[in-house]
Amino acid sequence: DAVLSSGRNTARAAEQLALCSAAQQAFVLHWLEVIIRTNSELGFQFIVNAPRAFAVMDLEHVENWVIHAMDVYDQQGLYPGSQALAAVDTFVEIQGQSRYAVRLDDTKVSILSHYLRGLSARPLRVKTADTACTDTETVYLPAFINEFQSPEKNAALYRLTATQLWAQIHFGTFRRQSPQAPKLSH
Repeated sequence: DAVLSSGRNTARAAEQLALCSAAQQAFVLHWLEVIIRTNSELGFQFIVNAPRAFAVMDLEHVENWVIHAMDVYDQQGLYPGSQALAAVDTFVEIQGQSRYAVRLDDTKVSILSHYLRGLSARPLRVKTADTACTDTETVYLPAFINEFQSPEKNAALYRLTATQLWAQIHFGTFRRQSPQAPKLSH
């Protein structure tokens, strides 16, 4: 699936990458090979944004940025994955706050899924989204929470948010008072 056209090419990014260290160049080539196995457009976005990432992060953090973007792509698709690659400055800011942040990883998803199943007596999926919400089948939670300067409090906020969304489902926030009612219940 071709991404290059006369209006889009990697010449500028290649010039910027030529100024990078040999280790950074090897890193880019390795990750480009990995990324284009998944999606060539994502590979293009990586190449375009990698020089800026190297300007503000070390290799370890750049790798975390790539993995984060790939996770976003896997869970939400190409456009959000491309946005994650373009949001270098946002990622740097988040990394600066990550000492206290709690991330919604596979383990937390599993724990919250079991917890919600216990509350509702039926399976509810847990997925990441920009804001916490539900469609009654899936509970959407942010990819990370860093509201407090305590990982324990941030983890508790995940549980409380999931509980609040379950309560919306369980207590009928999404139910109409009658079939003729024009709006959902308040």
